[in-house]
Formats: sequence, structure tokens, C-alpha cells
Amino acid sequence: MRKALRIPCHTIAANAGVDAQEVVTRVMQEQPDVGYDALHGEYVDMMKAGIIDPTKVCLGLSLGFVLLYFRLFTFSDLYWFCIFLYCFVCQYQSSDWL
Repeated sequence: MRKALRIPCHTIAANAGVDAQEVVTRVMQEQPDVGYDALHGEYVDMMKAGIIDPTKVCLGLSLGFVLLYFRLFTFSDLYWFCIFLYCFVCQYQSSDWL
């Protein structure tokens, strides 16, 4: 997880106008909950500073899963409806089914 956050940390530090490599190195050496606050230029506990809000993260993940579920559910319904419609049309055209 920490390796995956190197590039975003580097980008944020570079955009803040500080030595990005130094910030990334220091963040990697700190405790897992410590990060760089680009607004104030200091290293802080990200949760205590309010930069990372677990409630928003959980809400965002939940919303994402719900939207994905409905997208798959809707696609599945559409898929089966198309199969039913195709079978009905083919059966109707091929014989006197009705």
C-alpha cells in the first residue's frame, strides 16, 4: 500500500513547490498514519489533521459498490430480455407458434 502511494505523494509535494523526493523518503520512513500536509508544509497524522476521513472513504466505497451492483443487475436483466426477445422472434418467424 505504501509503495502505491509514492507517486501521488511525489506529485502533491512537487505541486507544493518542495523537494518531492525528500518528502517521499521522509513519509516512507514515518509511521503509517503520518503524511505530508502540503498546505502547511509539515508532517502530520493524516486522520487527526482531517486530511483522511474514514467516514467519507467508507461512504464512497459503499456508493461505488451499490452503483456497480445496479449496473451489473441492469445489464443482466437487459441481457436475458434480449435473449428472450430473440428466441420469441426467431420462433415466431420459423413456424406458426402463436
